[in-house]
Amino acid sequence: EDGHAIPYTHCLWATGASSHSLANIAMRRRGLAVSDRGWIRVDKTLKSLSHPFVFAAGDCAQMEGLDGGQKSPPKAGVYAVRAGPILIENLAKMLALLDDDDENSKSE
Repeated sequence: EDGHAIPYTHCLWATGASSHSLANIAMRRRGLAVSDRGWIRVDKTLKSLSHPFVFAAGDCAQMEGLDGGQKSPPKAGVYAVRAGPILIENLAKMLALLDDDDENSKSE
């Protein structure tokens, strides 16, 4: 609230069907792949197409590269809710890989 930075190691950014226009500008400036409507472009694992440590799910995400040329699920709550467990599983796998890499680098 006082304008000071708060250090963090992980960030969980929860948004609605699209990001705020200022956030959208910031994402584009940093090269995050977003659609023309401001949705974060992700693959079928919910990982950003442009940033390997960024994940998005639900209404703020646009899934691409789906099997059989399927389109991204509609922006409806039921699909966002279904994406939650998938997102958690994939985040846990990514964090486990990072922990393994960290442990391996310490032993070298």
